[in-house]
Amino acid sequence: MNLLLSGFLLFLIVIFQPESRSAENIGSETEIQIGAQTIRFVSPPGFVEVSRRNAKLWAHAKMLDNADILTLAHLVTEKDLDTYDKTQVDMFESFLMVQTPVTHLDRIATQAQFDNLRIKLVAMQANLKQSVEPQLLAETNRISKALSKIEDKQTGFGIGQVVPISIDRNDAQALIYSTKVQVNFSTEKTSASQYNVSTSAYCFIQGKLVILGAFRRYYSDKDIKDNQKLMMAWVKSLLSAN
Repeated sequence: MNLLLSGFLLFLIVIFQPESRSAENIGSETEIQIGAQTIRFVSPPGFVEVSRRNAKLWAHAKMLDNADILTLAHLVTEKDLDTYDKTQVDMFESFLMVQTPVTHLDRIATQAQFDNLRIKLVAMQANLKQSVEPQLLAETNRISKALSKIEDKQTGFGIGQVVPISIDRNDAQALIYSTKVQVNFSTEKTSASQYNVSTSAYCFIQGKLVILGAFRRYYSDKDIKDNQKLMMAWVKSLLSAN
């Protein structure tokens, strides 16, 4: 499964580690260990990292891990985390994710390799759903089964319309792009459909690839602009901190 598919799968979990690879909160500053490298950034205003705040929510996020991708951090708003603690309802309006390729844990990538990845990711935007659909079905089935086990109830996911929106930044340090996706989900008794907007960032830092995802429920184009603004600022702070 490629990196684009792994990022794309984040649409399908509306919220939803090994100790040496976990995220640590220091106020609003977060440190993530990728192999021997320590990556630092300041969490966007109002967001908190969940791994040491709610074990069940962190378990949901870690379902995205596979042979290719490692989830390093999952961030939600303080308000949403407080609500989840009280209700266990995980339908967040927005959330953030941080991932890295497993191969980058013990390797240092070159600028040429990152540039080649950017070219491939941009090319795939034109035909996004068809590019990842065969692998996507198997992976969403796997995640549905894992989530059903955690929640102790049958849960299913699927995708409908996929709309690439824009390439928001593309240079030697970062690629940022936005997409809108129709998400279908169901339990034993209910089914629903909604649109989500995602802004993803692939950042090249100290020879490591840091993948950021900002996900938001779509109601109007303002949600797209707000998501893009959040990601642009988050990437800027990440690059500045390193």
